[in-house]
Amino acid sequence: MDKPAPLITLNDIAKLAKVSRTTVSLALRNSPRISTAVRANVQAIAQRLGYRQNPLVTAHMAYVRTLHPHYTGQCIAFVCNRSLAEVESDTRTPLRKYLHATRERARSLGYELELFNLAEPGMTPQRLTKILIARGISGVIFHPMDDGSGLVGLPLDPATFALVMIEHVFIEPRLHKVCDDQFSTIGRMIQRLLDYGYARIGIAMSNRADDHANHHWLAGYQAFQSLNEPGNILPHLITPEWTKERLLAWYRYHRPEVIITIDEDIVLWLREAGLRVPGDVACATLYWKEDRAYLSGFYQNHEHIGAAAVDMIASQLNHNERGLPGEQRTMLVESVWKDGTTLPRRTPEGSRANLRVWTR
Repeated sequence: MDKPAPLITLNDIAKLAKVSRTTVSLALRNSPRISTAVRANVQAIAQRLGYRQNPLVTAHMAYVRTLHPHYTGQCIAFVCNRSLAEVESDTRTPLRKYLHATRERARSLGYELELFNLAEPGMTPQRLTKILIARGISGVIFHPMDDGSGLVGLPLDPATFALVMIEHVFIEPRLHKVCDDQFSTIGRMIQRLLDYGYARIGIAMSNRADDHANHHWLAGYQAFQSLNEPGNILPHLITPEWTKERLLAWYRYHRPEVIITIDEDIVLWLREAGLRVPGDVACATLYWKEDRAYLSGFYQNHEHIGAAAVDMIASQLNHNERGLPGEQRTMLVESVWKDGTTLPRRTPEGSRANLRVWTR
């Protein structure tokens, strides 16, 4: 039986590199407090010796750092296309929640977080890259910067950075990503409606909302329809012609008992037409927000998405992973249910429908 290889310690690397143990630890974590030359030398020696982190020690130290956060001198970039003032005043999108969540999680791990505005006059990919390098920033989180159609091309040189995007920011290149588990959200939504006693379930929204979700809303609904009883199958209203007239015509012809949607448009339009929501028809949203909390639906857990993005950056930094990933990793965060007033339950608490479209 082969003898196990001798354990290589930080002290072994420190002796060969002729630096302190603390310097080795910081260099292996790419701390900007250590010069580029020293970092490169230490990492080369560690690789030559076959150094491997002890997973138990790593886990313990990560736990200790969460109990006693200590500023490491490192900073993570929060890249978007708005100023800090614009982000803080934005209640329409989740950008403000993402900023606060990423900053809180970063500080708990010993990092600072700084916002960089791509819409700032004179900002170019070259300038942004130089600024980040000059400030010793090696982790970058990209936040949603368009209407959901996706962008092509990074606004910086990716070679020296750990990179993560929140939601579906870039079509190309592919980056590690954190986003809501949208297929799970639509599946769990439909199952909840069935368990609540609704049979004729419709879905209505603009096609841009479904595009933004990579068509997960449509895919989940169509999967449900393939399992549904013929008499309860309704055509979707996911359309570029998102108007009150189109919605009312669809509703009056198909008479759904409940409508899955995104925004509150349909509730307002139905009520303006003299219909009672939820008396005549119930509604549930896949995108619950605090400014329309009366809607029943799923909240996409923006705080957890932001925190998870920081965790992905920290993992890359700790493993010295830089540049475009060879294989993209996607972390899916589950939505949470929010009770509102637009979806009354028709069945006793705990009742389960016979049709099971989401079982796991």
